[in-house]
Amino acid sequence: MAFGRLKGEPIAISAGEEGTVRFWSLPGLQPVAEPLEGTAATAVDLGGGRTGVVTEGTYGGRLWDLTSRRVLMRFPKETAYAVGTFRGIEALFVSHGSTVRVVDPRTRALLETLPIPGADMMAVGQLDGRPVLVSGGGSYSQAELDLWDLTSRRRIDRDLFLDDWEEEDAHPDGLVIRQIAGKPLLWASHGETRVDRWDLSREQDPKTVLRVEGDARREGGSYRSIAVTDVDGRLTLAAGGSRRDEHRSSPNSIDLFDATTGERLGPLRGHDGEITALAAGRLDGRPVLLSGSGDNTVRLWDLSSRRQIGGPTPGGPVDGVQFAAVAQVGGEPVVVTGEERGVVRTWDASTGRLTGAPMMGRSPQADQVGLTSLVTADLGGVPVAVAGEQGGIRIWDLRTSTEVGRLPLRHAQSVDRLVLVQRDGQPLVTASSGNVLYTWDLRTRRLIDTFDPGAKESASALSLIDGRAVFAAWDPGQRPGKVRIWDVAGRRRLSSFTVVSPEEDVPPGMDFSIAGLGLFGCAPAVFASGQKIVRVLDARTGRDLAPPLRVEPRDEAFSSRLHDGTVTTVHGRSVVLVSFSPDEDSQLWDLTAREPLSPRIRGVKDHALATGAHVVVTNGPGERVHLWRLTP
Repeated sequence: MAFGRLKGEPIAISAGEEGTVRFWSLPGLQPVAEPLEGTAATAVDLGGGRTGVVTEGTYGGRLWDLTSRRVLMRFPKETAYAVGTFRGIEALFVSHGSTVRVVDPRTRALLETLPIPGADMMAVGQLDGRPVLVSGGGSYSQAELDLWDLTSRRRIDRDLFLDDWEEEDAHPDGLVIRQIAGKPLLWASHGETRVDRWDLSREQDPKTVLRVEGDARREGGSYRSIAVTDVDGRLTLAAGGSRRDEHRSSPNSIDLFDATTGERLGPLRGHDGEITALAAGRLDGRPVLLSGSGDNTVRLWDLSSRRQIGGPTPGGPVDGVQFAAVAQVGGEPVVVTGEERGVVRTWDASTGRLTGAPMMGRSPQADQVGLTSLVTADLGGVPVAVAGEQGGIRIWDLRTSTEVGRLPLRHAQSVDRLVLVQRDGQPLVTASSGNVLYTWDLRTRRLIDTFDPGAKESASALSLIDGRAVFAAWDPGQRPGKVRIWDVAGRRRLSSFTVVSPEEDVPPGMDFSIAGLGLFGCAPAVFASGQKIVRVLDARTGRDLAPPLRVEPRDEAFSSRLHDGTVTTVHGRSVVLVSFSPDEDSQLWDLTAREPLSPRIRGVKDHALATGAHVVVTNGPGERVHLWRLTP
């Protein structure tokens, strides 16, 4: 996180682990420039009102002029950066190997080369009117910080030790120097559980300002990033990290402390993920704090009132899109996506840009996924996202990106699939958990029905046929394959049939799976795959409603199939997303016309399918989402 200026206006600069450096207006936190590639960013003054930014990535480092979007300098990989005053100018300190170079970013001139080895993190200040640099790093349980006189190029003898140190603790926000009453004070975060303060003007033991211990430490509490600033005459330390373990739902917070005494002043609450970066500054004369988080948002805080200024940035990176849906928000079409780790996002369907803040579901444990299903609905004019997860269902208002309700399941059961239905004009949601069906009234959040059809089969599908929720169960390995289908609202079995193989030399139940149920023309149908073919079966008799469709893979060693939920209807046509394994390709097919609707898409790991009035949404490679516009 950093503050800067672009065309004379204040901006915030953020960088994410997914490899994108972004630029936001202040205080509105809206995108103001095209992103750059990088996982870290350091802002520098280029003079003349221009801001430069050093980005870091797999390419090493690059110094950019944000106004002209030109690369001014390039640096090697495994380089650390800091900004501080040297010879009266704001200089860029570049650590690589056994030296630290001091560069004038305005002219790119080399000002000094210092024999300072292994500086993974740095901070620059003044001691008795002379520039000093604190450097640190290492891979031992106790790391030593070095204090250097930049004028004499010599090390100053000070005992600055970081206990409980590990190499990954090196963090650009982990060291802060501030001049207080003419003295340089150093704050250092180490072991992610402690922040110490030193007076660099004299030899002394450090003062521990804060420490994470007891229950908080056992539950994964940590402080990874720190920032120090003056707030209404009081020197204030902001510390952020993880205040909970990954399996609890309590919110993370930024904690404020008196930077001198360690007295806790209060939290700043709002982020749903670990605090990963902090930057303190001033905006219109007010002390403010920028924060970045694992929830992929940047937030701006007024430190005097301890309140958030405006809303968060639109969400950043995407991590494993598992589900997609389409909705209308403010009269405009949006795509809603659900991710592997429980994040729901909205995207402008016209521009492909993120809108609103990410909506956080339950953080999954190692053997779980965050979301299990996702649909959208309209509740009296309010567009909502309804998502299934471990423990029940969450409901978000898509206008405000806020959670507005939960529908819990007993014993923290997992929702497998869900569908939306209308009954007597009331919006209902039906969810399957195992082979039991639950139905809630979405308006009142009341559970109104539980239906156990007594199915013992190991595989199931929940779908809609002509607006009614139907549940199918089968055993994929059973020979011959038998399918049973129930009407959920009527609590009765609709049909039971044996799947007959279309090929004489292939056993009937071999590799058979159901992607969904729906209408094929006017007939209730089961959409299934097996033996490298796609089939449309009569949901009453199990007979083929159309000749089996062989979707040929590139090689006989590969197979084609339909995944759960990858069937929909557009303009009366049955559309499916066919996946090819193990090469992770996918392709849209019109089963009514028996022809492909899209080229084969390479490298698609996940399988999401959703439809709007004239669009189909599918996954693409590299965490992309594809929108296909279909004509009637």
